Amino acid sequence: MALLLFISVPSGSSFAQEGNATREAQVKTAFIYNFSKFTTWPDRAFQTLPNNLFPVCLVGSDPLGKLLGQLAKSKTITDRTILFQSNPPQHELGNCRILYISSSESSRLDKILKSIAGHPVLTVGNSRGYAKRGVGINLFEKGGRLRFEINHQAILKSGLTLSSELLVLGVLVKGEN
Repeated sequence: MALLLFISVPSGSSFAQEGNATREAQVKTAFIYNFSKFTTWPDRAFQTLPNNLFPVCLVGSDPLGKLLGQLAKSKTITDRTILFQSNPPQHELGNCRILYISSSESSRLDKILKSIAGHPVLTVGNSRGYAKRGVGINLFEKGGRLRFEINHQAILKSGLTLSSELLVLGVLVKGEN
């Protein structure tokens, strides 16, 4: 099965060179949505959530917020309605099922990860070193293409399972802990 997960940027170019923040945000949003298709959450992940919802959250300041909000209006994840939340209170982050952590939150990352420890939350980031620090999937650009690294230990600690297809495509990294 071919994964339509990866969207290429023209060779020799980069998002920064082109100054195309909107296009970069669109591609990252597509990645986040597609990660959900290759992730399995335990049944307990949805037992306490009301009305068949799938909470997708963003912490920090990032242009993805607007696009994730639009995604919530047009897509579902695991046949559940996406509920997008931008900057929910830290004590509610464990209710998110996908949590995008902006690079603006680097200084708070350890506190954020501690607040969701033991919760079935797929963490996604976009900052150098995030995967090593405990984020499950971290996006990065290489050779004009958006790629991702996976901290499989962090994924397993969250009680999630990633498909072997996704694991093969990502760069596996070990956490600092």
